[in-house]
Amino acid sequence: PDYGMPLSYRHRRHLLRLLLTVTALFGLVFVIVNLGAGRYGLMTVDLAITVLAVALLPVVRTTQRLRRWCLCYLVSIYAATLYALALPTTSVTVFSWVMVMPLTAHLLLGRRMGGLSSALYLAIAAGLFFWRFGLDSVVEAPGATANIAGVTVWTYLFSYFYEASRESAERQLSQQALTDSLTGLPNRAQLEQSFRRLANADGHPISVLMLDLD
Repeated sequence: PDYGMPLSYRHRRHLLRLLLTVTALFGLVFVIVNLGAGRYGLMTVDLAITVLAVALLPVVRTTQRLRRWCLCYLVSIYAATLYALALPTTSVTVFSWVMVMPLTAHLLLGRRMGGLSSALYLAIAAGLFFWRFGLDSVVEAPGATANIAGVTVWTYLFSYFYEASRESAERQLSQQALTDSLTGLPNRAQLEQSFRRLANADGHPISVLMLDLD
């Protein structure tokens, strides 16, 4: 399913399948934990995320719309973690999930979409933190707050610049593979790739007539 797609598609497909598997396994753990703690609302959310992860596994294996399903997964994880952050019964340790979201978003969606979505998520998470604990928590434990903020910002910047350098390297490799080194014009591999992409998108057969004029 990744033929004719950017090089990152195969990597992101494998990554999303791994994340869905881990999400399903840990989702079951959190369902049991929250059931025992009497947090039935959060248990229901965890159960829904687990079912979604299991349902997406066979879809992600063959889909041509991988970016759409990556976004669907991220939005569901964003919503579930923000709901957990807003609950007064959860501890402050639940905010540790905030620190890994920028890395996940950048790896699945790329530099622009991943950066925008994770920045919005971080802003909402910061608002929920101050809404729950207020400014007094920052004054009483400035070191702990600075550690959380520092690690989160570091993760965001690292993810952003890593993905930017990876996209640049991918563009250079694609240009070398799909263009003629002498003229810089598209080569036969790019022609075949373009027609195969059109055939997959429309579902109609495509015929090519080639004339070799000397």
